[in-house]
Amino acid sequence: MKKRLAILIALMIIMTTVMGCLEPREAVAARVDPKTLSELGWVQVGDVKKDTIEMEWAVTLTINLATLSYKDEELESRIKQGISEQISGITSMLMTVRLALPVGLDFLANQLIDSAFDLIEPQMISTVQDMGVSDFHRTGDTSFKNVHGETVKARVYEGTLNYDGSIRVKGVLAIWGSDGSIVATAGFVPYEDLTYTTEIEGKQVTKTFLKIDGDAEFDEVITLMQNVA
Repeated sequence: MKKRLAILIALMIIMTTVMGCLEPREAVAARVDPKTLSELGWVQVGDVKKDTIEMEWAVTLTINLATLSYKDEELESRIKQGISEQISGITSMLMTVRLALPVGLDFLANQLIDSAFDLIEPQMISTVQDMGVSDFHRTGDTSFKNVHGETVKARVYEGTLNYDGSIRVKGVLAIWGSDGSIVATAGFVPYEDLTYTTEIEGKQVTKTFLKIDGDAEFDEVITLMQNVA
């Protein structure tokens, strides 16, 4: 059945190409509801970034992207207070990306979700590794209802961020179809207390910089994803 569907979709794309209807569409940023951001203590970081990529699906599709970033300003402020510069930039983060499908291919939005995961997941893992996170890997799956009431599947990840000490971090990647486009959201949170090791009377002692409720931080990211439109 899946093979027949893939063949049918491929034929439809080819027919649309022949008819000259595959014009690139402008990508509009997928934004988190401002009220939800404010209530949770998050803020937008920078402006919308635009880009263009190509995806292979029977033919080469030119897809425009719009990317936005957010951070947990409240957590960042708590971490900065009295903590070394080496880890002062740590906080929970969220990125949204809208992939605008060419005109005439709105019907493909849900069909291309697996391809979007294949495209975005390696880039997300690479970005997190560049932040100094080691062994960042997929550990499971979850799901939630988006702003339209649709069930969205998401992949969950964990890794370790090293500084003077180390901290476990958790990530999540969710992708869904929306109005002829594909929306991808990626979140990253510190998942345990920030600690450091010091010497007291000749002994190495671990102390806590800051207590962090990892589950609450992760739930905030999911809530933000639920309110992306």
